Amino acid sequence: QVVMLSLWRPRGSRHVGPVHVALRTAKVKRQKVISINRWSAKTVERVESEGSEETLRQGRLFVPEQLRPSGTEFRDHLQRLLQFGYATPDLVQRYADKFVALSAAMDPAGLAVTMNCFARAACQDPALLHAYARCLPGRLPQFTPTGLAQVCNALTKMDPDKKHIALMKRLGEEIPHKLPHFSGHNMALVAHAFARQDVKDPLLFDDIADEFCSRPEEFSVQGLAMMAHAYSHFGFRVPRLWPPLLEGVLDQQDELNPVSTLTLVSAMGTARVRSDTVLDLFTDLMVEWAPDLTLKQCQTALAGYARLKRGQRDQRLFQAVGTRIRELGPMPPDVCASVFHSVAKAGALDTQLLAYVLEEIPKLLAVFDHQSLVSIVHSFALLQHRDVPLLTKLARRIPQELPQLTSQGLAMVAYSYAKLGIRSEILFYLLAREAQNRLGGFSAQGIGMLIWSFGRLSIPNEPLLRECLKQLEFLIPSLSELEVHLVRDGLAAQGALSDELSDRLDERMQKLRPYGTPNEDLVQRTGGLRADDSGDAEMELGDLPDSADIVDMEEQQDEEPSPDPLVSRVLVRSSDSSDKPQAQYGDDEGDDILGLVRRSAAPDGAEPRDDGKKDAPTGGRGRKRRPRS
Repeated sequence: QVVMLSLWRPRGSRHVGPVHVALRTAKVKRQKVISINRWSAKTVERVESEGSEETLRQGRLFVPEQLRPSGTEFRDHLQRLLQFGYATPDLVQRYADKFVALSAAMDPAGLAVTMNCFARAACQDPALLHAYARCLPGRLPQFTPTGLAQVCNALTKMDPDKKHIALMKRLGEEIPHKLPHFSGHNMALVAHAFARQDVKDPLLFDDIADEFCSRPEEFSVQGLAMMAHAYSHFGFRVPRLWPPLLEGVLDQQDELNPVSTLTLVSAMGTARVRSDTVLDLFTDLMVEWAPDLTLKQCQTALAGYARLKRGQRDQRLFQAVGTRIRELGPMPPDVCASVFHSVAKAGALDTQLLAYVLEEIPKLLAVFDHQSLVSIVHSFALLQHRDVPLLTKLARRIPQELPQLTSQGLAMVAYSYAKLGIRSEILFYLLAREAQNRLGGFSAQGIGMLIWSFGRLSIPNEPLLRECLKQLEFLIPSLSELEVHLVRDGLAAQGALSDELSDRLDERMQKLRPYGTPNEDLVQRTGGLRADDSGDAEMELGDLPDSADIVDMEEQQDEEPSPDPLVSRVLVRSSDSSDKPQAQYGDDEGDDILGLVRRSAAPDGAEPRDDGKKDAPTGGRGRKRRPRS
C-alpha cells in the first residue's frame, strides 16, 4: 500500500483547506478521501474494518503540534481523540504540551471543554494544571454555568494532591452569581467537587441548598446522592435540605443502584439523619443486592447503618452482608478493622460475622496501621469483650505506632483499656510520655478522657497530671456536661481534686444544668465522644466493670480466653442496641424525618437531568452573592 497526503484548495479560496488523506492501493486503482473535520464514529469503524487504520494515523489528529489555537480546532481534535479510543498517554501528553503554548489564546468554552477532556484522559501534568490556574481566574466571568461545572469536576480528577485550592475558592466566588441558571446535575457536580477537594464554603453551600429546595425535581438519583455526600462531608447543618432530598429518592426509587444507595446510606449515617421509610427501602434493596456486592461496598453498608443505630431493624442486612463478606474470603487490614468497628457499634447483630472477624484479627495484627489499631481497641470496649491475650498483643503492637497516633487517638486507646478494666502500666507510661509532649493539641474531651482513664485504673503519673491541670485552667469554661464528669471523677480517683477546682466544676455544671437536675454517677451515664482515629467512633460511658474486676495485664499475659460461649461474652449491650442516633431531625421519639413535611410531587413530565434552564449570560448577571461577614 502507498499512503499519500494531498492538500486541497476549496474553489474560490486562497487558503489551503484541511488535510485530506488519500489511500492508493497498487491492486485497486481508486482513491479514498477522508475529511478529518467530518470524522464520525461510523467513518472510523468503516476505515478500521477495511484494514486501513494507518489512514487515520496519517491525519492531523495524531499531530497536535500542527493545530491552531483559534476557533475550535484544538478542542475538537482532542474530543475526537477520546471518542475514537486513541488517547494513549504519550499522545495525550503531546496535546497537553501543545495546550500550554496555546492556553493564552483559547476562548472560555475551549478552556472548559479541553480541561474536561484532559480529566477524562487522566492527565495530571503539573505544567498543564499550572497553565489552567494561570489563565482561568481572569476569564471565569465569561464562563457559562455548564463550563463552571466542567471546570470544578475536572479539577477534582486532575489535582488529587489539592495544590490548587485557590482556584477552587475563586470558583466559589463566581458560581453564586449564576446559580439560578445551573441545571440540577451541574449543581450536584459543583457541590461534589468542593467536597472532594475539601474546600469548605458555607455561603456557597447555603446558596446551593436554597436553589435545591426550590426545584428538587430536577435532580436525578445520582445528583441527590452527590448532594447528600457533599453536605454530610462538611457536617453542614441544613435541616431544610434533607426532606425534599429523601422525597426525591422515594419518587425515583426505581432508578436506585448499589453505588447511589450506598452513597446515600453513608451520608445519612454521617449526618445522623434518620428516616425509617427510606432506610427500610434501602435495607430491602441491599439484602437483594448482597450476593453481588464487593468487599468495599459491604464495608460501606455496614459503616453507614452502624452510625444510625436502628437495632434489630437492621439485623437482616447485617446477616446478609456478613454472609457475603465470609464468601469473599480474607479481608485487608483496614477493611477488617472497619467491619469489626461497625459490628461493635451496631451491637453485634450478626454473631457469625463477629466470630469470623475475631478469628482474622490475630492473623493481621502485624500489618494493622495506627488508625486500625485504635479502631479495634475501641471496638472491644464497645462490646465489653475482655479478650486479655489478644488485648495484650495489641498493647505490645500499639507502641510501635505511637508517633503516628493523633492526640485524640492516644486518649481513645487509654479510655478503651480503662473501660475494659485492663491495666497495663507499661502501655500507659508510654501513652503518658507521648501525650505530655503534645498536650497542647488535645481538646477538652481528650484531656478528660486521659484524666479519667488514669484514675480509673489507679495508674499515677504526676508529670502528666500537672500538665493536664494547667490546660484545665483555660478549658473549664468550655467543658460539656460529660467532660465535667470525666474530669471530676478522674481527679477524685487520683486524689487531685482541690476545693477550688471542685467549686469551678460545680459552677460550670450549674450553667449547663440551670434547673438543678440531680447528677448521676459516671458509670450510669452515656454520651457521644468522637475520635479521629476510630472512624468517627462514638464512645459510650456505661457498663463498666467494677474496680475488683480490673485485670493487670502484666500478671495475666498467659491467661487463656474465657471458655464461655462467644455470644454470652460479647452481647453485653444487646438490650440497648436500639439506641437512637445522637443527632436526628425530629422529636424525641425518633419520628421519621419525612413525617415532618408534606410530600410534594414533581411536575408531570419533569425529567431529572433536563431542566430546560438556559446558560447564564456571560456578563455574570444573576443573583448577587451575599457579603461575607
